[in-house]
Amino acid sequence: MKKISFSLALMTVALIIPVFMGCGSEQPEAKPAVIAHRGYWKTDQSAQNSIASFQKAIELGCYGSEMDLYLTSDNRVVLFHDNRIKFVKNGSEVSKRIDSCSYEELAGYTLSNGESLPLLEDILEIAKAEYDKNVAGSKRKKEYVYTKPILEIKTHSTVSRDIEAAKAIHKMVTEYGLEDNVEYIAFSRNICNELIAIAPTTPVHYLGGDLTPAELKEKGFSGLDYNISVMKTHNAWFKEARELELKVNVWTVNSEEDMVYLLEQGIDFVTTDEPVMMRSIISDRYNQQSK
Repeated sequence: MKKISFSLALMTVALIIPVFMGCGSEQPEAKPAVIAHRGYWKTDQSAQNSIASFQKAIELGCYGSEMDLYLTSDNRVVLFHDNRIKFVKNGSEVSKRIDSCSYEELAGYTLSNGESLPLLEDILEIAKAEYDKNVAGSKRKKEYVYTKPILEIKTHSTVSRDIEAAKAIHKMVTEYGLEDNVEYIAFSRNICNELIAIAPTTPVHYLGGDLTPAELKEKGFSGLDYNISVMKTHNAWFKEARELELKVNVWTVNSEEDMVYLLEQGIDFVTTDEPVMMRSIISDRYNQQSK
């Protein structure tokens, strides 16, 4: 009888101790990371999808700088958002699909800040130099934040060009030794499937908004990267993604109301045209929590 009482006492203690240990020791909520949409372009001498916007995202200390990529007809990778581009040729304005243009045709095109149309290799040169200087080996600086190129491979005119673009971009990233220091995003499932197959160590996130977290997990995605309207419609996907250990990024989040809403959902990343505002709201929230 004494042995039974002793055993019951031990079981009671075992149940009570975790309760007391858990009191007041809740793990702090992880801060979401900020991704500058098309780089940090809402500042002086910058422009969307420019070298300057990437450099300014680095200076701001963003987790990532998102950029849009197309493969030209002569297999150069350029930064540009729209699928059509207007430029002057032989004195006349021409409008063409950018993936049907040669880089030579686009050589005279300038961005709003005066830059020529950037190449992906220009971005990777900067990213590689930043990584080697501040992160590699024992060089890591305590407060330094490496800004990842977040590479959106745009949907091309044919499936075969989608695949060729994915291969060409991944090959270039690998040549710079940055396969573990970039992330891929795309609307095209063809592009995503190819990247999942050829870049197993690099995160691949889907932009389309039409797959559930469970479907994304089954297909081998690292996470979802959906428009805020999609996530508000499917609010349960935040929890489902966390349970499946998928990363959650939401775009393009530019209002304070939406920023606060997403912080309440416990997301991993926020893509925004307003990275300064987003960082300020995050800082205010987590400073209050630490008091």
